[in-house]
Amino acid sequence: MVKDLGMAAAATLLVSRPRKDRRDLLRTYWLEVDGTRVARIHRGQQIEIPIAAGRHVVRATIDWSGSQPLDVDLAEGDTVRLKVECGGGAFAGAWHVFMRDRWLKLAAEQPA
Repeated sequence: MVKDLGMAAAATLLVSRPRKDRRDLLRTYWLEVDGTRVARIHRGQQIEIPIAAGRHVVRATIDWSGSQPLDVDLAEGDTVRLKVECGGGAFAGAWHVFMRDRWLKLAAEQPA
């Protein structure tokens, strides 16, 4: 599910979530752009989010926690590839419960 942001889509965010993560096996992550929930992503899924060119803040969330905000700057026609995954294994998860922005890790993928 991808929400229409109501802006002219001139660029694209391509977000993937690896299948290997077991900590959040049955859980859905939400993606926010500039503070608005725009999409949800499941384990092993890749989604496209049409977005206006310019500077944006992207964040992944799950329940009370999520990732640190990630600044992206897109020119017209750009596609930026992002990857969201859990921020660590079971032991790290016990510690991350108390942090608002460490449960998930959101990062730009380097082009091949």
